[in-house]
Amino acid sequence: MLENVPDWRVNEGLTPEEWSMPGLYVQAGTEHPEITFARFDYAHDQVQATFAGLAGIEADDLASFIDQTEFDIESAGVPVASYIAPGESHTIVMHDDFYDLEVEGVRLVDFLTALVNGDVPADVRCTVCR
Repeated sequence: MLENVPDWRVNEGLTPEEWSMPGLYVQAGTEHPEITFARFDYAHDQVQATFAGLAGIEADDLASFIDQTEFDIESAGVPVASYIAPGESHTIVMHDDFYDLEVEGVRLVDFLTALVNGDVPADVRCTVCR
């Protein structure tokens, strides 16, 4: 992975041990503050939970890990628009749910349309995530 790290000023001197999932966003957002970051996650994504475990990250409660990651990124001054849906799936783009999914009254397609139009929509998070 480190062979592909951009040669950015904010990356100078970082060791592999200093990198983290939130750190990837923080480094990119610090170097390029004009970027709008957004993420879509299923609260109980089994693929993410498996890979988190392989990386030594406790992911029994993946939704809490997702929340903590976003908190860490935003605490470093890099905003992230997030949409967290109930379920255990891993991706949505290739499924009809992409057009039909609605969480807390907000359709995913509307959330993404706002992003494409240059707006930063409010975070959407399931309250009942199973």
